[in-house]
Amino acid sequence: MKGDARNWMDLPRRICSKLAGSDDEKQTSGNKSGVIATRDFSPRLRQCYVTLGVILISISLGMVEGYSAILLPQLEDEGVMVIDYEMSSWIASIATLPTPLGCALGGLLMETIGRKTIHMLVCIPCLVGWIVLYFSTTTTHLLVGRFTTGVAVAHVFGTFTTWQNTALVGCVFPLACLAVMVKVPESPTFLAKKSKVAQAKEAFYWCRGYGEAAELELQELLSRQSALLKLPRKTIKEYVKNLTQNEFLKPLSILTVYFLTLQWTGINALTFYNVDIIEQILDSSSNVYTSMLVMDAVRLATSVLACYLMKRIGRRPHTLLSGIGTTTTLLILSAFCFGAQYWPQLKKYSVVALVVLIAYMAFVTVGLLSIPWAMMGGTLPFGAPSGLAALINYAFIFSVVKPTPWLLLNFGAGGTFLVYATAGLLGTGVLSIFLPETKNKPLHEIEDGFKEGT
Repeated sequence: MKGDARNWMDLPRRICSKLAGSDDEKQTSGNKSGVIATRDFSPRLRQCYVTLGVILISISLGMVEGYSAILLPQLEDEGVMVIDYEMSSWIASIATLPTPLGCALGGLLMETIGRKTIHMLVCIPCLVGWIVLYFSTTTTHLLVGRFTTGVAVAHVFGTFTTWQNTALVGCVFPLACLAVMVKVPESPTFLAKKSKVAQAKEAFYWCRGYGEAAELELQELLSRQSALLKLPRKTIKEYVKNLTQNEFLKPLSILTVYFLTLQWTGINALTFYNVDIIEQILDSSSNVYTSMLVMDAVRLATSVLACYLMKRIGRRPHTLLSGIGTTTTLLILSAFCFGAQYWPQLKKYSVVALVVLIAYMAFVTVGLLSIPWAMMGGTLPFGAPSGLAALINYAFIFSVVKPTPWLLLNFGAGGTFLVYATAGLLGTGVLSIFLPETKNKPLHEIEDGFKEGT
């Protein structure tokens, strides 16, 4: 009976172990490196723990983008600092200036010092930037803090508390990311590339657990990395030659047009100046923050929808759907804002314009915002650094965020939306001509298509 009781008491642990595909008796019990011991949690829980660290730092970086939307209106209301349109444009856009450099260095540093280390290093300037923002008393402090830190979460906290407290909340996420990353091992792939086979095995078992399938996966990983290490290293001349071939330049050009269209249809301008733009549409400060949170919820929901659509329809129809919808909603918004200048009674129907603005957010997120990131890994050959395409994207973010206050001041919301609509129309037109269908095609087939000009 006692044996049966012990078996029943041990049943939950055995069920969890079985579901996770782990073999507790094979798992190591040492914890010399300071990471979570493999016997403490199932492999699936440990994998979730690793991704938690990435999610936490992503939330913090998202707050950087959304922070100016709540910071600038509160600074204007407080009147403590003198903020003109030029300064407000710098406060909003300066966070995007170091980002292209980070994109260029990110891939190189991950291959040099490891994924875990680079994630921990990113937390430091992010944390310092939020602290500087919290204690800011001058515009110089704000610029330094925004530059150092580098969406929706900032909007949520900024709706219900001050910009200083929002900055304080921003410190929580990089600190939490550091705490998580300290307890996880380095990437098995990175360790294998560095010929640290024993450590690679230990890290792999930590993440994947034990079992026949896991063992086969590990051997494949080690064999692949061993073969790569035996290959002769490419010379600079060979790299330059690869980067000047059609199968690299053509997809990079298409991605450049894609990112240019995305940014100049105003997605990040709206993210950085959400409150100011909504106020101009509503012609009132009431319900502005609620409207902003609704738009953030729509952006999140349509991001999920985008994942579904990318599995169901091709890249071309998906792009055209998003581009046409984005351009159409921007034209409607422009017409409404211009019309309200001449027929003030139209302002009574500003809620309709707000609905169109929410529809714009849905259309731009469901395709233009999602597809280029999915295409980067599937269209750039030679192991080309995706950081280059990301660098181009963030350079375009600065190019649109910086002049937006000037556009709003000189042309109003109507003129600004018209500029964005024009960019959407031209960009969608170019993509409709040159964007090939890449869904469900292997990379070599896509490369051949670019070589042949099809």
